[in-house]
Amino acid sequence: MVGMEVSDSPVNRDLLAYLRANATRGTGGPYEQDGWQLHTHPDLIERLGEIARSDRAVVPLYGYVVLEQRGVAVVAAISMHHLLFRLPTPPDGVEAASPIDPLCDRGWHAVHAWASDLGRLTRLVKEARQHGNTLAARSES
Repeated sequence: MVGMEVSDSPVNRDLLAYLRANATRGTGGPYEQDGWQLHTHPDLIERLGEIARSDRAVVPLYGYVVLEQRGVAVVAAISMHHLLFRLPTPPDGVEAASPIDPLCDRGWHAVHAWASDLGRLTRLVKEARQHGNTLAARSES
């Protein structure tokens, strides 16, 4: 396991590689989490917890924050307004954020956290969790 609940399995390889490549070790400053400089704004962390409806599944990872489902990262919060949802198809009913390469070419979809409806974001979390269950089942077999 990489974070408290995120598996270091191939299903998470692309996201973990991106986060590691952009991570910065902390130096003891106030904007750090688990020894890494924070790359997710605290307000966005709070927003993710709100739409996840559970802080239990929100995991700090290399200075970012992700939502996991059965060891699979399904939502990642990046910078001040990016939520990346792992979904089989692009989401509708939300404002797209600028893509984050190479993740948006590999099953991740960038959504603007503040310009999108809270209820729709909550439903997207549910869809991402369902997709995470599917990915976890595939990786276990």
